[in-house]
Amino acid sequence: MRVTSWEADEDNKAVDAFAAALKRKLAKKRKDGRHGWKTCAPDDLAVMLVEHVEKGDAIDIGNFAMMLWHVQGRHARARRIEKAPLQTALRIVAAAITEGAS
Repeated sequence: MRVTSWEADEDNKAVDAFAAALKRKLAKKRKDGRHGWKTCAPDDLAVMLVEHVEKGDAIDIGNFAMMLWHVQGRHARARRIEKAPLQTALRIVAAAITEGAS
C-alpha cells in the first residue's frame, strides 16, 4: 500500500497541531511554577504518565510520554535505553483498562 502525499501532509498537520497543543500546556505549567522534569528519574516519569493516562487528558499523556522519551535518551548515552519503566507503566494501564471493562 502506497502512502499518498496528501496522507503524509495530513499526518504532518496532525502532528504539528498536537505538538503546538503540547507546547501550550508546557508553557502554562511553567508559568504556574512547574518545571524540573529533565532531572526526574525515568521510573518517576513512568508513574506520572500512568497517573495521567488514568485521568484521560491526551495532552498531559503526550507531554509525559515526551518527557520520559527525552529523559531515557539522556540516560542512554552510555548504555541502551531502559524499557522497564515504560513497560511497567503500560502493564499498569492495561490492568486498569481491563479492570474498568469488567
